[in-house]
Formats: sequence, structure tokens, C-alpha cells
Amino acid sequence: MSTLRHPVWPAAPFVLELLVERAPASAVPYLPSQSLLPLLGPRIPAADLYDADRHDDEDVLRLELVRAYTLRPLIGAKLMVGKAEDISGQVRRLLTERIPGFDWVVPDDWRGPFERYGVAHKSLLAPPHPETGEPMSVEVFGVTDSPGVIVISAATYANIQFPGYGVDLYL
Repeated sequence: MSTLRHPVWPAAPFVLELLVERAPASAVPYLPSQSLLPLLGPRIPAADLYDADRHDDEDVLRLELVRAYTLRPLIGAKLMVGKAEDISGQVRRLLTERIPGFDWVVPDDWRGPFERYGVAHKSLLAPPHPETGEPMSVEVFGVTDSPGVIVISAATYANIQFPGYGVDLYL
């Protein structure tokens, strides 16, 4: 097992684990054939990532090290789902269509937030940052718009998992 420590927060919730020995070759991140840079919005300012309920004073200094960008092609996308088990396939299809060149590893279980609150919310392993090569993730957040339809309202490409930018509190 290879453990990639998060560059900003040393605490356990921010450890990215990539199980290379057990992952298929397609699950190992690589630089995509299509550059991600044209798909990204401007870098999200640290002040916009700060949430007093989630961060203490020391975190404020570390927030400057966070690289986070809105992933524009996903915002507003609609997922047609009949049940929670459909979300994984729909998210995989969406990512493959709108951000090609990377074999997306999408977890199968989206039930918890979906069944309780009507939201789809996960952080996924993403291609490394095209300029720095650092490990990145994509946080995907969508809300049920109408029966069977989830609209992606936040998609953030970041060097931390669950940056929370644009994610409504649902717990």
C-alpha cells in the first residue's frame, strides 16, 4: 500500500490512500492525454474555502497551500437515476464523456447521503495536477432536482479531498 500524505493537513482524515498493489492498472493516476487546464475555472481563493465550523486558526495558514478549481464541464450536468445504485454508473459516464483520457474509479456505494438527504456526494481520485504533478481529487456534489434527476451543483478539482466549495450543508 502506498500512502500519499496530504500536503496541507497532516491529520488522518486528509490522507489519500492509493492501493496500487490491489488496483487495476487503469486505477493508477497518470497525466491525461487531454489537458485539464482548459476545463478548470480560476483557482478558488483560500478565503472562499475557509469555513469557521470546519477549520481552526492553524488551518487558515495552511489554506493558502490548497489548490482548488471548479471543474466547469460537470456543473449543471443532470444524472438520471432511479435508485442509489444507478449513481455510480451515471457519474462514471459523465466523467468519461466530459473529461476523457482518464480511467475514472468511481465508488459503487452512494446510498447514505442519497437515501437520507437526496444528495450525491463523493470525492474521487483524479488525474494529477497537469503543471505540478501533485495528487488531486474531484469532489462531486449534486442535489435531487426532481424524481429520478440529480443536478451536479458543485465539482471541485483539488489537492485535498472534500474541499467543500459550493457544497450545501446537508448533515
